Amino acid sequence: MIRRLYPTFKHCGSILFVAVFLGSCATLSPDECRYLNWEVRGNFDGMAGNTLEKWETYENACWKHKIMLTQDNLEDYKAGRRQGLLDFCTMDNGYQIGLGMSFHRYVCVGIDGEASFLRAYDAGRSLGSARQQLMSFKRSISYNDQRARDLLKKNADYQAEISSGQLTDKEIDERVRQISQNSMESGRLLKENEQKIPQLAEITQACNEVVRRNNAKGFPPQRLCG
Repeated sequence: MIRRLYPTFKHCGSILFVAVFLGSCATLSPDECRYLNWEVRGNFDGMAGNTLEKWETYENACWKHKIMLTQDNLEDYKAGRRQGLLDFCTMDNGYQIGLGMSFHRYVCVGIDGEASFLRAYDAGRSLGSARQQLMSFKRSISYNDQRARDLLKKNADYQAEISSGQLTDKEIDERVRQISQNSMESGRLLKENEQKIPQLAEITQACNEVVRRNNAKGFPPQRLCG
C-alpha cells in the first residue's frame, strides 16, 4: 500500500509548524522523494510566496538519491502551489511585504487577487521607504550628538590631566591642541544638528502624509511616524 508522507518528518528535528519545516529542511530522504504529498508541499510553498524555482531544489535533492520526480509530481506540486498563492496574494500580505521592503518576486501574476496585492505592495513599500528615510535621518542626528558628547568628555579628561601638574610642557601643548580641535569638531556637529531639525520635521510630515493616505485607502492601519 502506498503511503503518503506529510510535511512533518522526525529527521528535521522537533515537529514544528509545517511552514517552519518547509523553510528549514534542506534535504529530502528517499522515502520523502517517493511518497511525499507534493500537492501539500506545493500549497505551503505557495503560501510562502516561493517561485517555481523551489521545485528545482526538490528535483536536485531527490536526484542525489537516484530518484527522478515525475511529471505527475510536478503537476500536483503546481496545483498545490497555485492554491497556496491564493493565500499569499492578498491585500494584507502585499501591504506587509511592502512595509518590510521585501520583494514579492512576481509570483502573483495571473493569480486571483493580483491587482489588489500589487496595489497594497506599492503602498506598503512607499510607507516602508518613508520610514527608512526618517529612521536614517534620526540616526545621523543621534550619531552627531553622541560624537559631540564624546569629544567634550575627552576635553574634560584632557583638562583634568593638565590640572594634575604631572604633564611635561610638550604634553600640555599636545592636550591644548587636542582640546581646540575637539571643541571645533563638536561645535560643527552640534551646528549641523541644529540645521537638520527643520529637515527632520519635513521628513516626519512627509511620512505621516503617506500613513494618512494609505489608511484612508483602506490598507491595514498604521500609526503616525514619530
